[in-house]
Amino acid sequence: MHGRITGRHVLRHSVVIVREFGTLCFLRCIKAVLLRQRTTFLNVAFHR
Repeated sequence: MHGRITGRHVLRHSVVIVREFGTLCFLRCIKAVLLRQRTTFLNVAFHR
């Protein structure tokens, strides 16, 4: 298991991401996908 997020995952689960983690987290996920950052969802969700 690699644990990396992909654009497909973010779009497919966008409602859950927004509902559970907020709009800001969703926007950080979109940013990570657009910038092609190799990161995990937890790194994005619990960003400091």
